[in-house]
Amino acid sequence: MKIILDAMGGDHAPKATVEGAVLAAEKYGCNIVLVGKQEEIDPILAGRCADKITVQHASEVITMEDKYSTAFRQKKDSSMTVSLNLLNSGEGDVVISAGSTGALLTAATLLNKRIKGVSGLQRTYLQFLAAIAVLLPYVLCTSGVTLHKLDGLGWVMLLIVGAVHTCLAYCLYFPALRVLPGQETAILSYIDPLLACLLSVTLLGESMTPMQLIGGALILGFTLWNEITPKSRAISESKN
Repeated sequence: MKIILDAMGGDHAPKATVEGAVLAAEKYGCNIVLVGKQEEIDPILAGRCADKITVQHASEVITMEDKYSTAFRQKKDSSMTVSLNLLNSGEGDVVISAGSTGALLTAATLLNKRIKGVSGLQRTYLQFLAAIAVLLPYVLCTSGVTLHKLDGLGWVMLLIVGAVHTCLAYCLYFPALRVLPGQETAILSYIDPLLACLLSVTLLGESMTPMQLIGGALILGFTLWNEITPKSRAISESKN
């Protein structure tokens, strides 16, 4: 498998992405294409893993300030757009980017299209498999499997969480993504962890630190601002 990595995406890019690519190449033998500003990537890469890692130059970067619905068209030589074009032309098997979620979703849908003929149930199943593949190694290397320690009530609670709060919720959520606008999908992805925290506080009695409260307020505030601002602008333009 060849991984196409947007080297300019993320808070600490390109240093963090390049170092992560080197680690993946050394530890797992991954073939990786780093996409981004070559003049910034090369000094960090310093010739390491030359047989596993190549660099594809892209002169632009999509930032969080860019309008995600049109950023990939305005910045055609951005690391994200170039990454998706490489995937579309068959020069890699998967694209990974820690950049703007909205821009990535929009660009991936329009540039690479959707896989047709996949039902909502099949999408849910694929999401479960992906989650298992990612989380299982982490669980085994940290806390390990502790199911044998559960009592009868614990098994009942686990089955309820799995059947209702995971299986049923996912069966409703993933099919809905097909008909939701990209902006609403991005908003839901931001609100989801915030709602989980609120439920843990109100129902489970867990506490939140002041920094967590500030973070939750920022997420909710910017989500509302992102939703209200375009509507206000559209109303203003219609009046003019």
